[in-house]
Amino acid sequence: MELRTALEALRKLQKTRHAYAHAQGLLFFDGATVAPKASMTARSATLGVLSQKAYRLFVNEDTRHLLDELKSREGELTQSQARQVELLMEELDQLTRIPIEEYVAYTELVNESLAVWEDAKKRDDFLLFQPYLEKVVDFTKRFARYKDAHKPLYDLMLDDYEKGIDQGILDPFFEALRRDIIPVLDQVRDLPVEDSFLRGSFPIDVQERLAHRLMSILGLDSQYFMLATMEHPFTVGMHRTDVRIATHYYENEMASSPSYALGSAYSAQILNAMERDLPVEALTERGELAPVTQWLRERIHQHGKLYKPGSLLERVCGEPFSAKYYVAYLTRKMKDVCM
Repeated sequence: MELRTALEALRKLQKTRHAYAHAQGLLFFDGATVAPKASMTARSATLGVLSQKAYRLFVNEDTRHLLDELKSREGELTQSQARQVELLMEELDQLTRIPIEEYVAYTELVNESLAVWEDAKKRDDFLLFQPYLEKVVDFTKRFARYKDAHKPLYDLMLDDYEKGIDQGILDPFFEALRRDIIPVLDQVRDLPVEDSFLRGSFPIDVQERLAHRLMSILGLDSQYFMLATMEHPFTVGMHRTDVRIATHYYENEMASSPSYALGSAYSAQILNAMERDLPVEALTERGELAPVTQWLRERIHQHGKLYKPGSLLERVCGEPFSAKYYVAYLTRKMKDVCM
Protein backbone atom coordinates (compact mmCIF):
# COMPACT_ATOMS: atom_id res chain seq x y z
CA MET A 1 0.00 0.00 0.00
CA GLU A 2 1.29 3.46 -0.87
CA LEU A 3 2.06 5.62 2.15
CA ARG A 4 -0.27 8.36 0.92
CA THR A 5 -3.11 5.83 0.58
CA ALA A 6 -2.49 4.45 4.06
CA LEU A 7 -2.46 7.92 5.62
CA GLU A 8 -5.68 8.83 3.83
CA ALA A 9 -7.31 5.64 5.14
CA LEU A 10 -6.14 6.57 8.64
CA ARG A 11 -7.57 10.07 8.27
CA LYS A 12 -10.97 8.71 7.21
CA LEU A 13 -10.98 6.20 10.06
CA GLN A 14 -10.18 8.89 12.62
CA LYS A 15 -12.77 11.26 11.17
CA THR A 16 -15.51 8.64 11.48
CA ARG A 17 -14.39 7.60 14.97
CA HIS A 18 -14.45 11.22 16.05
CA ALA A 19 -18.01 11.58 14.74
CA TYR A 20 -19.15 8.68 16.92
CA ALA A 21 -17.22 10.00 19.94
CA HIS A 22 -18.64 13.49 19.41
CA ALA A 23 -22.20 12.17 19.29
CA GLN A 24 -21.66 10.04 22.40
CA GLY A 25 -20.08 12.98 24.23
CA LEU A 26 -23.01 15.24 23.39
CA LEU A 27 -25.52 12.66 24.60
CA PHE A 28 -23.57 12.11 27.83
CA PHE A 29 -23.23 15.84 28.52
CA ASP A 30 -26.90 16.42 27.74
CA GLY A 31 -27.88 13.62 30.11
CA ALA A 32 -25.67 15.03 32.86
CA THR A 33 -26.96 18.56 32.60
CA VAL A 34 -30.31 19.38 30.96
CA ALA A 35 -31.93 16.19 29.65
CA PRO A 36 -35.30 15.12 31.14
CA LYS A 37 -34.84 12.56 33.88
CA ALA A 38 -37.05 10.01 32.12
CA SER A 39 -34.86 10.11 29.01
CA MET A 40 -32.21 7.90 30.64
CA THR A 41 -33.42 4.58 29.23
CA ALA A 42 -33.70 5.77 25.64
CA ARG A 43 -30.38 7.57 25.85
CA SER A 44 -28.66 4.47 27.22
CA ALA A 45 -29.97 2.44 24.31
CA THR A 46 -28.74 5.03 21.83
CA LEU A 47 -25.32 5.18 23.47
CA GLY A 48 -25.18 1.40 23.38
CA VAL A 49 -25.79 1.33 19.64
CA LEU A 50 -23.23 4.07 19.00
CA SER A 51 -20.59 2.38 21.15
CA GLN A 52 -21.16 -0.91 19.31
CA LYS A 53 -20.76 0.78 15.93
CA ALA A 54 -17.63 2.63 17.10
CA TYR A 55 -16.12 -0.58 18.49
CA ARG A 56 -16.68 -2.53 15.27
CA LEU A 57 -15.37 0.34 13.16
CA PHE A 58 -12.06 0.25 15.01
CA VAL A 59 -11.60 -3.30 16.28
CA ASN A 60 -11.14 -5.37 13.14
CA GLU A 61 -8.42 -6.88 10.96
CA ASP A 62 -8.50 -4.01 8.45
CA THR A 63 -7.53 -1.54 11.18
CA ARG A 64 -4.83 -3.88 12.43
CA HIS A 65 -3.33 -4.24 8.95
CA LEU A 66 -3.46 -0.49 8.37
CA LEU A 67 -1.66 0.31 11.62
CA ASP A 68 0.89 -2.45 11.09
CA GLU A 69 1.62 -1.03 7.63
CA LEU A 70 2.12 2.47 8.99
CA LYS A 71 4.21 1.21 11.90
CA SER A 72 6.51 -0.63 9.49
CA ARG A 73 7.12 2.68 7.69
CA GLU A 74 7.59 4.74 10.85
CA GLY A 75 10.76 6.32 9.46
CA GLU A 76 8.71 7.97 6.70
CA LEU A 77 6.17 9.46 9.11
CA THR A 78 6.22 12.82 10.85
CA GLN A 79 6.60 12.83 14.64
CA SER A 80 2.89 13.57 14.99
CA GLN A 81 1.87 10.77 12.61
CA ALA A 82 4.15 8.25 14.31
CA ARG A 83 2.77 9.18 17.74
CA GLN A 84 -0.79 8.84 16.45
CA VAL A 85 -0.06 5.34 15.17
CA GLU A 86 1.57 4.42 18.49
CA LEU A 87 -1.45 5.58 20.51
CA LEU A 88 -3.91 3.86 18.18
CA MET A 89 -2.03 0.57 18.37
CA GLU A 90 -2.09 0.76 22.18
CA GLU A 91 -5.82 1.49 22.12
CA LEU A 92 -6.51 -1.30 19.64
CA ASP A 93 -4.57 -3.80 21.75
CA GLN A 94 -6.60 -2.84 24.81
CA LEU A 95 -10.01 -2.82 23.14
CA THR A 96 -9.39 -6.12 21.36
CA ARG A 97 -9.15 -7.80 24.76
CA ILE A 98 -12.61 -6.51 25.81
CA PRO A 99 -15.58 -8.48 24.41
CA ILE A 100 -17.92 -6.20 22.48
CA GLU A 101 -20.97 -7.14 24.55
CA GLU A 102 -19.16 -6.09 27.73
CA TYR A 103 -17.97 -2.85 26.13
CA VAL A 104 -21.53 -1.93 25.12
CA ALA A 105 -23.00 -2.98 28.46
CA TYR A 106 -20.47 -0.82 30.30
CA THR A 107 -21.33 2.23 28.17
CA GLU A 108 -25.01 1.81 28.95
CA LEU A 109 -24.32 1.19 32.64
CA VAL A 110 -22.26 4.37 33.05
CA ASN A 111 -25.05 6.47 31.55
CA GLU A 112 -27.67 4.88 33.80
CA SER A 113 -25.41 5.14 36.86
CA LEU A 114 -25.00 8.88 36.45
CA ALA A 115 -28.72 9.53 36.76
CA VAL A 116 -29.11 7.15 39.71
CA TRP A 117 -26.07 8.63 41.48
CA GLU A 118 -27.46 12.15 41.17
CA ASP A 119 -30.80 11.04 42.59
CA ALA A 120 -29.10 9.12 45.40
CA LYS A 121 -26.95 12.11 46.30
CA LYS A 122 -29.94 14.42 46.57
CA ARG A 123 -31.75 11.90 48.77
CA ASP A 124 -28.59 11.02 50.75
CA ASP A 125 -29.38 7.38 49.94
CA PHE A 126 -26.24 5.35 49.24
CA LEU A 127 -28.14 2.07 49.02
CA LEU A 128 -29.94 3.37 45.94
CA PHE A 129 -26.63 3.78 44.12
CA GLN A 130 -24.71 0.86 45.64
CA PRO A 131 -25.66 -1.84 43.10
CA TYR A 132 -24.66 0.43 40.20
CA LEU A 133 -21.38 1.31 41.88
CA GLU A 134 -20.59 -2.35 42.45
CA LYS A 135 -21.23 -3.14 38.78
CA VAL A 136 -19.05 -0.23 37.60
CA VAL A 137 -16.22 -1.32 39.92
CA ASP A 138 -16.53 -4.91 38.70
CA PHE A 139 -16.40 -3.83 35.05
CA THR A 140 -13.41 -1.57 35.73
CA LYS A 141 -11.44 -4.30 37.46
CA ARG A 142 -12.27 -6.81 34.74
CA PHE A 143 -11.23 -4.43 31.95
CA ALA A 144 -7.97 -3.73 33.77
CA ARG A 145 -7.25 -7.42 34.12
CA TYR A 146 -7.84 -7.90 30.39
CA LYS A 147 -4.87 -5.55 29.88
CA ASP A 148 -2.55 -7.39 32.26
CA ALA A 149 -3.42 -10.24 34.60
CA HIS A 150 -0.34 -9.75 36.79
CA LYS A 151 0.34 -6.02 37.12
CA PRO A 152 -1.14 -4.28 40.21
CA LEU A 153 -4.68 -3.05 39.55
CA TYR A 154 -3.89 0.46 40.77
CA ASP A 155 -1.04 0.83 38.28
CA LEU A 156 -3.22 -0.47 35.45
CA MET A 157 -6.00 2.01 36.19
CA LEU A 158 -3.62 4.88 36.84
CA ASP A 159 -2.03 4.31 33.45
CA ASP A 160 -5.37 5.07 31.81
CA TYR A 161 -5.32 8.59 33.25
CA GLU A 162 -1.65 9.41 33.80
CA LYS A 163 0.31 7.52 31.18
CA GLY A 164 3.73 6.53 32.51
CA ILE A 165 2.84 7.18 36.17
CA ASP A 166 2.69 4.32 38.68
CA GLN A 167 2.89 3.68 42.41
CA GLY A 168 6.67 3.73 42.23
CA ILE A 169 6.46 7.40 41.30
CA LEU A 170 3.44 8.42 43.38
CA ASP A 171 4.40 6.78 46.68
CA PRO A 172 7.55 8.94 47.09
CA PHE A 173 5.50 11.97 45.95
CA PHE A 174 2.87 11.53 48.67
CA GLU A 175 5.50 10.63 51.23
CA ALA A 176 7.32 13.89 50.46
CA LEU A 177 4.07 15.83 50.85
CA ARG A 178 3.36 14.14 54.18
CA ARG A 179 6.88 14.78 55.45
CA ASP A 180 7.15 18.43 54.40
CA ILE A 181 3.60 19.76 54.65
CA ILE A 182 2.60 18.46 58.08
CA PRO A 183 5.12 20.76 59.85
CA VAL A 184 3.73 23.71 57.89
CA LEU A 185 0.19 22.76 58.82
CA ASP A 186 1.18 22.48 62.48
CA GLN A 187 2.33 26.11 62.37
CA VAL A 188 -0.98 27.45 61.08
CA ARG A 189 -3.54 24.91 62.25
CA ASP A 190 -4.75 26.92 65.24
CA LEU A 191 -4.22 30.41 63.86
CA PRO A 192 -7.29 32.51 63.05
CA VAL A 193 -7.81 32.97 59.32
CA GLU A 194 -9.68 35.92 57.86
CA ASP A 195 -11.94 34.19 55.36
CA SER A 196 -15.18 36.03 56.01
CA PHE A 197 -15.16 37.23 52.40
CA LEU A 198 -15.74 33.61 51.36
CA ARG A 199 -18.74 33.17 53.66
CA GLY A 200 -22.21 34.55 53.14
CA SER A 201 -24.91 34.39 50.52
CA PHE A 202 -23.76 34.52 46.91
CA PRO A 203 -26.60 34.36 44.36
CA ILE A 204 -26.11 31.61 41.79
CA ASP A 205 -26.60 33.94 38.83
CA VAL A 206 -23.85 36.23 40.16
CA GLN A 207 -21.48 33.28 40.58
CA GLU A 208 -22.23 32.20 37.02
CA ARG A 209 -21.41 35.68 35.70
CA LEU A 210 -18.18 35.58 37.71
CA ALA A 211 -17.28 32.20 36.17
CA HIS A 212 -17.77 33.59 32.67
CA ARG A 213 -15.80 36.70 33.59
CA LEU A 214 -12.87 34.60 34.83
CA MET A 215 -12.91 32.57 31.63
CA SER A 216 -12.82 35.77 29.63
CA ILE A 217 -9.84 37.02 31.66
CA LEU A 218 -8.09 33.71 30.96
CA GLY A 219 -8.53 34.36 27.27
CA LEU A 220 -11.04 31.59 26.59
CA ASP A 221 -13.29 32.23 23.60
CA SER A 222 -16.96 31.64 24.48
CA GLN A 223 -17.63 30.57 20.88
CA TYR A 224 -15.83 27.32 21.65
CA PHE A 225 -17.14 26.30 25.07
CA MET A 226 -20.36 25.91 27.03
CA LEU A 227 -20.72 26.22 30.79
CA ALA A 228 -23.52 24.24 32.42
CA THR A 229 -24.29 22.90 35.89
CA MET A 230 -24.64 19.45 37.44
CA GLU A 231 -24.03 17.72 40.76
CA HIS A 232 -20.40 16.82 40.01
CA PRO A 233 -18.23 19.13 37.87
CA PHE A 234 -16.42 17.76 34.84
CA THR A 235 -15.16 18.79 31.42
CA VAL A 236 -15.68 17.06 28.08
CA GLY A 237 -13.34 18.20 25.32
CA MET A 238 -14.93 16.71 22.21
CA HIS A 239 -13.00 18.96 19.83
CA ARG A 240 -10.84 22.03 20.17
CA THR A 241 -13.87 24.03 18.99
CA ASP A 242 -16.38 22.21 21.23
CA VAL A 243 -15.56 22.03 24.93
CA ARG A 244 -18.34 21.40 27.45
CA ILE A 245 -17.77 22.41 31.08
CA ALA A 246 -20.10 21.42 33.91
CA THR A 247 -19.73 23.02 37.33
CA HIS A 248 -21.73 23.19 40.54
CA TYR A 249 -22.59 26.30 42.52
CA TYR A 250 -23.34 26.52 46.25
CA GLU A 251 -24.99 29.73 47.33
CA ASN A 252 -23.13 29.77 50.65
CA GLU A 253 -19.77 28.43 49.35
CA MET A 254 -18.48 30.56 46.50
CA ALA A 255 -15.06 28.87 46.45
CA SER A 256 -16.37 25.30 46.35
CA SER A 257 -15.15 24.50 42.84
CA PRO A 258 -12.28 20.52 41.71
CA SER A 259 -8.57 20.57 42.12
CA TYR A 260 -6.65 17.32 42.66
CA ALA A 261 -3.33 16.72 44.42
CA LEU A 262 -1.44 15.44 41.39
CA GLY A 263 -2.82 18.15 39.12
CA SER A 264 -2.00 20.79 41.72
CA ALA A 265 1.55 19.48 41.98
CA TYR A 266 1.95 19.59 38.19
CA SER A 267 0.60 23.14 38.24
CA ALA A 268 3.03 24.28 40.93
CA GLN A 269 6.01 22.97 38.95
CA ILE A 270 4.71 24.52 35.73
CA LEU A 271 4.12 27.82 37.55
CA ASN A 272 7.74 27.80 38.71
CA ALA A 273 8.88 27.42 35.09
CA MET A 274 6.43 30.06 33.88
CA GLU A 275 7.72 32.58 36.41
CA ARG A 276 11.13 32.45 34.72
CA ASP A 277 9.53 34.02 31.65
CA LEU A 278 6.58 36.02 32.98
CA PRO A 279 5.80 38.25 35.98
CA VAL A 280 2.85 35.99 36.80
CA GLU A 281 1.91 37.59 40.12
CA ALA A 282 1.89 41.11 38.69
CA LEU A 283 -0.12 40.01 35.66
CA THR A 284 -2.63 38.28 37.90
CA GLU A 285 -3.03 41.33 40.13
CA ARG A 286 -3.83 43.40 37.04
CA GLY A 287 -6.18 40.78 35.64
CA GLU A 288 -4.02 40.43 32.52
CA LEU A 289 -3.88 36.68 32.05
CA ALA A 290 -3.71 36.51 28.26
CA PRO A 291 0.13 36.17 28.38
CA VAL A 292 -0.26 33.26 30.81
CA THR A 293 -2.75 31.53 28.52
CA GLN A 294 -0.47 32.11 25.53
CA TRP A 295 2.52 30.69 27.41
CA LEU A 296 0.53 27.55 28.24
CA ARG A 297 -0.70 27.26 24.67
CA GLU A 298 2.83 27.44 23.24
CA ARG A 299 4.54 25.21 25.81
CA ILE A 300 1.81 22.66 26.56
CA HIS A 301 -1.58 22.83 24.86
CA GLN A 302 -0.43 22.77 21.26
CA HIS A 303 1.29 19.40 21.76
CA GLY A 304 -1.89 17.50 22.61
CA LYS A 305 -0.92 13.85 23.20
CA LEU A 306 2.37 14.08 21.37
CA TYR A 307 4.23 13.43 24.63
CA LYS A 308 3.44 11.45 27.77
CA PRO A 309 2.65 13.64 30.82
CA GLY A 310 6.03 13.08 32.47
CA SER A 311 7.97 13.76 29.27
CA LEU A 312 6.00 16.92 28.53
CA LEU A 313 6.49 18.21 32.08
CA GLU A 314 10.23 17.63 31.80
CA ARG A 315 10.34 19.47 28.45
CA VAL A 316 8.48 22.44 29.92
CA CYS A 317 10.23 22.60 33.28
CA GLY A 318 13.67 21.27 32.42
CA GLU A 319 13.54 18.53 35.07
CA PRO A 320 11.43 15.50 36.06
CA PHE A 321 8.28 15.69 38.16
CA SER A 322 9.02 16.67 41.76
CA ALA A 323 6.91 17.34 44.85
CA LYS A 324 9.23 20.11 46.05
CA TYR A 325 7.49 22.82 44.00
CA TYR A 326 4.07 21.99 45.41
CA VAL A 327 5.51 22.04 48.93
CA ALA A 328 7.20 25.39 48.24
CA TYR A 329 3.97 26.80 46.81
CA LEU A 330 1.92 25.77 49.84
CA THR A 331 4.60 27.02 52.23
CA ARG A 332 4.69 30.39 50.47
CA LYS A 333 0.90 30.53 50.43
CA MET A 334 0.72 30.03 54.20
CA LYS A 335 3.57 32.44 54.98
CA ASP A 336 1.34 35.46 55.55
CA VAL A 337 -0.89 33.46 57.86
CA CYS A 338 2.06 32.59 60.09
CA MET A 339 3.24 36.18 60.37
